[in-house]
Amino acid sequence: MRVAALIVVFLAACGGYGGGSGNEGIPDAGADVVTIGWSLAAQGTPVTTTIDAGVPVRWHSTDGQAHTVTPNTTPPPNAVDVSGGAVSATQTILAPGTYSYHCSIHPGMRGTLVVQ
Repeated sequence: MRVAALIVVFLAACGGYGGGSGNEGIPDAGADVVTIGWSLAAQGTPVTTTIDAGVPVRWHSTDGQAHTVTPNTTPPPNAVDVSGGAVSATQTILAPGTYSYHCSIHPGMRGTLVVQ
């Protein structure tokens, strides 16, 4: 029983993109990257993620559909495609601020990136 619990803890600590509900960014275990779950769920519950300036960020299509990250004003974030089930290229935002974005394929998907 104890070995099984340790294996579960180990696997959770070594996990990949951070998963979750798709409505938050979670630092990847063992890396200084924040991966934001990006899915159709963002149509009803916009994604809000807070990161420190200079921390790399990327988006992951958690629902297997193709999406985009399109800034509502001039970047950041830079516009990127997020293929179904894939992870976007990583980008680093140095300027603190609050940045809104949406999916150009599914315009109801909305997100906000807060850089501190």
